[in-house]
Amino acid sequence: MAAVSVVHPPSGASYVLVLVDLDDGVRAMGRGGPGLAVGTRVRAATEDGLLTFGEA
Repeated sequence: MAAVSVVHPPSGASYVLVLVDLDDGVRAMGRGGPGLAVGTRVRAATEDGLLTFGEA
């Protein structure tokens, strides 16, 4: 995990946005679960068509 940010849109619920350095060298952006921190190893999944990351 390279970066974590909590987004607070004007309307709707807050969500976690993350940048993840994948093992093959690509950096991906997606939504993250609560409590994630920079340096955490994560696993990718899709949820409602969105790329999501959670602890490995």
